[in-house]
Amino acid sequence: MPRVSAVTVIHITGFSFVENAMPIRETPGTVEDSPYCPPICYLSEETPPESLHGDVPLSLVKTRVHNDTLVGFTFQASRPVQICASQNAILDLSHFVREPTPELVEWTPSTWAQSDDCVRTWTVSVPPTPASPATFSLTIRLIQHGLVTPILHQLAHKVDPNHEGSRIVDVSSLGIVAQLRGVGGDFPVPEPLAACDGGRRLLWIAGGIGLTPYLGLTRYVVLAISAREPEVMLSLVLESYADDVSDSGVGLGDACDSSL
Repeated sequence: MPRVSAVTVIHITGFSFVENAMPIRETPGTVEDSPYCPPICYLSEETPPESLHGDVPLSLVKTRVHNDTLVGFTFQASRPVQICASQNAILDLSHFVREPTPELVEWTPSTWAQSDDCVRTWTVSVPPTPASPATFSLTIRLIQHGLVTPILHQLAHKVDPNHEGSRIVDVSSLGIVAQLRGVGGDFPVPEPLAACDGGRRLLWIAGGIGLTPYLGLTRYVVLAISAREPEVMLSLVLESYADDVSDSGVGLGDACDSSL
């Protein structure tokens, strides 16, 4: 059984049938399979399917290095996907990590990596739009001793060795693929109230890359202050409402306070 270090064999010696043992029943259409359910492991003589039922094939099309530990990745889905602002995407990157990676980056597979399902969850920093309904972006922080993020970052830095934060690199020709296992998260934000109705002001505090859930909600932002990596964090905020800023003629220095 490939990529499985241990197998438990269970022999059934008998059973008891209890009718109506479950006191609850599922209402049809109300329960979905969890995207975190481990995939079925197939024997070496079996041919596994290309993707699980419900998975959406993805292609990595663009990367952007913001700094040494923060990189943006843009994925193109095989069909339009519905992702709301501040939701997260659950990605299966097993094919990327285990098969084409050694040809693209310097990485030696370890024993523990072989048993990792390579399913990861990240907040979507740029959700799909009506103009690009199948495209979304993730802004991912490097985890030094992790498995997936060091490989992703090494790839991004390889195609952009000068770390030009303003440069978006087209990597679609590399053929890097993943699977979108599902979408989760719900971050409701109260609608703003007009001053004549008493008004409503919200204070949002995010730590580092914890900023990403707010990037799809920047229509509510009046003032942004960054105490760490302001050149990166505030640029992300500005770009997320670039259309509004462009229409109003406001520049980066006018729209964002770059430090405390």
